[in-house]
Amino acid sequence: MTKSLFQELAYEAKVNEQADQETVVFLRTSSGYLLASEAFLQRSRMVLPPESDVIEYYGERFVPINQLPKVDVSINEKNSEIAITAPPDIFVPIEIEGRKLTKSVAVKENGAFFNYDLFAQKFDSASQYDGRFELGIFNHYGVGQMNILARDFSNQKELIRLETNWTVDRPDEMASWRLGDGINSGGSIGRPIRFGGIQYSTNFATQPDFVAFPQYSLRGSAALPSTVDLYINNVRSFSQEVAPGPFTINNLPVLTGSGEARLVVRDMFGREQLISQPYYASRTLLKKGLSDYSYEGGFERFNYGFVSDDYRDIFASGTHRYGVSEKLTVEGHAEVKAKQQTGSISNVLLLPKLGVLDGTLAFSNSSGNERGGGHLQSVGFERQSAGWSYGLRTQIASQDFRQLGLPEGISAPARLSTVFLAWHQANFGSVSMNYIDQKNRELENARLLSINYSRTIFGDWFLNVNAFKNLESQEGYTVGFNIIKALDNRTSGSMFNTYSRQFQENSLQVQRALPAGNGVGYRALVSDGTYPRQEAGVSVQNDIGTYSVDASHRNDMDAYRMTASGGVAYAGGHAVLTRRIGNGFAMVDVGGYPNVKVFAENQLIGMTDKNGMQIIPNLRAYQRNRITIDPTDIPFEVQVDAVVMEAVPYYRSASYLRFPIRKEKSATLHIRQRNGLPVPSGAVFKSAKDDATGFPVADLGFLFLKYLDKKNHFIGKWQDNVCEFDLDYPETQDPIPYLGEVFCK
Repeated sequence: MTKSLFQELAYEAKVNEQADQETVVFLRTSSGYLLASEAFLQRSRMVLPPESDVIEYYGERFVPINQLPKVDVSINEKNSEIAITAPPDIFVPIEIEGRKLTKSVAVKENGAFFNYDLFAQKFDSASQYDGRFELGIFNHYGVGQMNILARDFSNQKELIRLETNWTVDRPDEMASWRLGDGINSGGSIGRPIRFGGIQYSTNFATQPDFVAFPQYSLRGSAALPSTVDLYINNVRSFSQEVAPGPFTINNLPVLTGSGEARLVVRDMFGREQLISQPYYASRTLLKKGLSDYSYEGGFERFNYGFVSDDYRDIFASGTHRYGVSEKLTVEGHAEVKAKQQTGSISNVLLLPKLGVLDGTLAFSNSSGNERGGGHLQSVGFERQSAGWSYGLRTQIASQDFRQLGLPEGISAPARLSTVFLAWHQANFGSVSMNYIDQKNRELENARLLSINYSRTIFGDWFLNVNAFKNLESQEGYTVGFNIIKALDNRTSGSMFNTYSRQFQENSLQVQRALPAGNGVGYRALVSDGTYPRQEAGVSVQNDIGTYSVDASHRNDMDAYRMTASGGVAYAGGHAVLTRRIGNGFAMVDVGGYPNVKVFAENQLIGMTDKNGMQIIPNLRAYQRNRITIDPTDIPFEVQVDAVVMEAVPYYRSASYLRFPIRKEKSATLHIRQRNGLPVPSGAVFKSAKDDATGFPVADLGFLFLKYLDKKNHFIGKWQDNVCEFDLDYPETQDPIPYLGEVFCK
């Protein structure tokens, strides 16, 4: 199109008070219509109507502004400015994440660990000695564990294997394989059993930031550049600036139960709009399309903790939950044994603004003991909120119903009903009531009622009152009254009072917890009543273990107890004594420097040993753990390139953290010219390997050099002169040796 049909205009442009970063070229027709470039409109996030006329002008596409709906234009020719005002719905919607998800990538290491827990007790004429030992091996193929219990009670010695298994976690799939000893999933009818065999299941813990239950979104719009503040139950949890246009905040960081999400949109002139939305979130629901499953098979294990290898009755079981929608989750569960089969279907339904309704229907078939077919049904409802919370559930089962985990000769309860009711108010505190009614066939019936009240009093005192009654018994009730006072962040004092028909106790206790690192804790208790007693104990924790000694006196009988726990960790070619290893650990290497303080999440863990090593024994697996060292504990001639690192260990595995520390070789000397005179002050010398750093000469040719290697070559310049010299760094313990006089070559 010919250039004479249009007039080119250059303006500083604003769209809904948001300035463009470039000077924008517009076109004006002979009849006065204004055209904007498609590139400018796209930068401004404006959506073009499909029927818009597009004009090609020297390779660039332009659109008449008057074809954009409800758009106003104001031009200041004097200042070459144009202001465009458009409704929010003309802009491209913005997607904002309310919950910042961070995927931490765990690094696989090779290594091993050994844990021990020792227990010794002497009371009256009897004594008991126990030891629990755990061996773990981890590599790129997973982690293997074996636990053994050694017991000596009144000269009766036992050695019992507890668990042996190999686990392979797959964080990308949020799933795990396990071979060996494990625990199956009982599903909604729930009687998990120990078994030996193989298991494949989801494992959401491998991605800790992942939220499995349905999340909520809030939609709003801003006419001008604005700030949005998100409040969950009146607590601000999110704030962000937004450009003009519609926006959606996804994955609101809501708490479970009933609540309200409120959005305050404040524009650049201070005007506010309020958007609120009630919600109900429950962990019993799954996101739409998400599965949660567990499949296992092998042999049931009996007498765990008493016998090492009592495996019987081959079985297979599977549980699969699926989020049909944001409001409905269904479950299927099956169990198969040679003479017993059980299956169930369940669902969890969200009733918006009310709560969660669930139901289960199960059937079983047994060919042994003439039981035949049986059935089980359950239904329940639950509501959680900041104020009132309540729920009830009832389950009925026929006498012939069988399932894994049900002892032989014992039937499932004919009826099991539970009710809970709770209320919380900031000034009043929290009160709750729980009721259980269980009608059995072979065992005694049970009807249990408990009531609990708690609140903070006097600013930093905690009060708790609880009462318990077995309604099937004539023995009365039990009432407890507790007051706890925090004296500092580790020390507390408490008073406990318990009353019943047969028993009464009044106790006072002071205790100080162990710190995260090295330190001492203690506990002292005195009580009177039906069975007066006195107890005292001291705990000590250092880099290689935790130890305690306790003594008690009750009913003219003295008892003494001692414990010790610790371990050995091996990773990165180093074996280090340590406290007991938890779900994950880090081996910190600071390049051989001892007595360097090491922190985990700003808590002092300990100091490096003589080899510059320190174990952090309890880290969160698959999560970022912030590890810090104190650079002031490292000699000043040492270059520390980083004092903070992140450890992300696999489950029961290590992160090996080698802090980037290198000894900075420095030296001083006097540099002289070939004629013997000092190189003048102000001359600058640079290493032939690194010409970025210069070292100036001081008076009388004095020169301070850093970053030296064993062999070095330096080049110095001043005015029209050049000086070069070679320098060999000597073996010395002096951090900054004086190397004498050196002459230019």
